[in-house]
Amino acid sequence: MKARLSARARREVLRIDENWRTRADHKTLFVDELEAMLTKLGRDSNLGTRYDALTRERILRTRLRRSQYYVYYTMNDDEVVVLSVWSALRGQQPRL
Repeated sequence: MKARLSARARREVLRIDENWRTRADHKTLFVDELEAMLTKLGRDSNLGTRYDALTRERILRTRLRRSQYYVYYTMNDDEVVVLSVWSALRGQQPRL
């Protein structure tokens, strides 16, 4: 199965990556961790936990442990679609 970023997730990833690249010690940590997670999701899309049981669409999330971001995603017949990438440190959740 293929994993891809939605337009929203792509914008979020670009913004987050730009921020991480300003760090002297871990410039590529976020993008490296995200790429590894997208590969894992392509192999096993059930890695995450159910995010919102109130929606009709099955939305799951998984955490990038070192960079501390959540990856929110859904699945269709032939791909995993990342809906949002959101800081686990925020006091709120994304509106999906």
